[in-house]
Amino acid sequence: MNECASNPCQHGGVCTDHVNGYVCSCSTGYTGEQCQTNIDDCAPNPCMNGGTCIDGINSYICHCALPYDGDRCQYEYHLLLVGANFWFFRLNPCRTSRCENGATCKPTANYKNYTCICAQGFNGFYCDTDIDECSTDGNSCLNGGICTNTFGSYQCRCPDGYTGRNCENDHDDCLPSKGFKISFRRLRVKVSDPCLNGGHCVDELNGYHCECLAGFTGRQCATNIDEC
Repeated sequence: MNECASNPCQHGGVCTDHVNGYVCSCSTGYTGEQCQTNIDDCAPNPCMNGGTCIDGINSYICHCALPYDGDRCQYEYHLLLVGANFWFFRLNPCRTSRCENGATCKPTANYKNYTCICAQGFNGFYCDTDIDECSTDGNSCLNGGICTNTFGSYQCRCPDGYTGRNCENDHDDCLPSKGFKISFRRLRVKVSDPCLNGGHCVDELNGYHCECLAGFTGRQCATNIDEC
C-alpha cells in the first residue's frame, strides 16, 4: 500500500513512502509530521528596542516603537524642527550594535546597517563565536604538539625537544641548561656546553652527541683513552 497516495504532506511537503508509514520532507518554514506547523520565526523575538514581531512563512516583520526603525528596529531616529519643516536625521547604527568580544563596529555607507569586524579568534555576524583553532584545517601546533582551544585563542603543549608558541622551534640541546654553567669575567662570557675536553657538540632532536678530540671518548668526551 502506498502511504503517500493520499498526499498527507501539507504546504508543499514531499512524501516518501515506507513500509507501514511515510516521511514528509517539509518546505522551508514548516515542520511537523505532516508539515502542518509554521515555524515561529519570532521565537526568540528578533525585534529590538521593544518592537513587536509578526511571524510570516520563513520570515517575520517588526513593528517598531518610536523612535526606532529598521528591519529589526535597530535604528534610532530623531525629529528635528527647522523653521516650518520637519527633518529626520539618522544616528550611527553602531550606537546600538551587538558586536561582541572586542569587535569593531563599522556602519554601512547609507547608515542603514553595520558590520562587525571581529578580533582574532572570533567569527560570526556579531563576532560571538569562538573559533576552535584546534579543529581548523592544519592544526596550529606543529611537530606533534597537542592543541588546546581557549577563549579567543589556543595553546600548544609541545613534545620534548620543541619549544615556541606553535612548537616550531627545535630546542638546542647544546645550549647550557641545568647541570651546565655560564661564567662571567669582565666583558668576556664563557658558556660551557655538555662536551668536555674540547669536544664539539652537535644538536639533535631532543638530544645531542659529542664529536670528541683525539684521545678522548664517552658521551661527553670525559674519558681519556689509555693508549697504553
